[in-house]
Amino acid sequence: YGDLASYGHPFLQTPHLDKFAEQGVRMTDMHSAGTVCSPSRASILTGRNPYRIGFYNIAGTAGTTFPKDEITIAHLLKESGYDTAYFGKWHLSSLESDDEVSVNETGFDYSFATSRNAFDGPAPPKNPGKFVRNGEPVGQVEGWYVDIIVEEATRWVEGREDKETPFFMIVAAHEPHTPIAPPEKYSQLYDNERVDEMEKKIKYGGVPRPP
Repeated sequence: YGDLASYGHPFLQTPHLDKFAEQGVRMTDMHSAGTVCSPSRASILTGRNPYRIGFYNIAGTAGTTFPKDEITIAHLLKESGYDTAYFGKWHLSSLESDDEVSVNETGFDYSFATSRNAFDGPAPPKNPGKFVRNGEPVGQVEGWYVDIIVEEATRWVEGREDKETPFFMIVAAHEPHTPIAPPEKYSQLYDNERVDEMEKKIKYGGVPRPP
């Protein structure tokens, strides 16, 4: 959260997310349910302690995978009339396996996701080839991972038949998850002496917490 201007970052520019913060809800007293990716994701979807869902580590470790009978927030909102969709990194099961739960089986009408990271090794997430759309592999997609999932999510929102129906969607980029080589149009924004000097003394985040 400390990488967002709306949470106090002194030089990173996040105007669209800042607008979400102004017009929506800004969380200032949140706590992670797990120390790594998959348990945290499982808890966000279910509202349960990840240990109760069987998550002690990342998905795929010692057979860890999301149970097919687990109730998620997507299930509940779908029952209440919401359209539901998931975009981006999943990391709760293997989407390539018929034996493990698919994104759509967890309450999402539409999904465009990768089981884990979209790339092998240290390569940047550009032109990924591991996306699965509603259970079907789509092959290589040109572009940067985060741009691809945002564009897919935008098309889904704009293409819904009934625009008056409320919707719930998760857009999970993995760019913050591992060191990458970002597009130059973004990295050049911070290639200057001011940023170099600030990085020596920066204190990430600055959200006042309640007593």
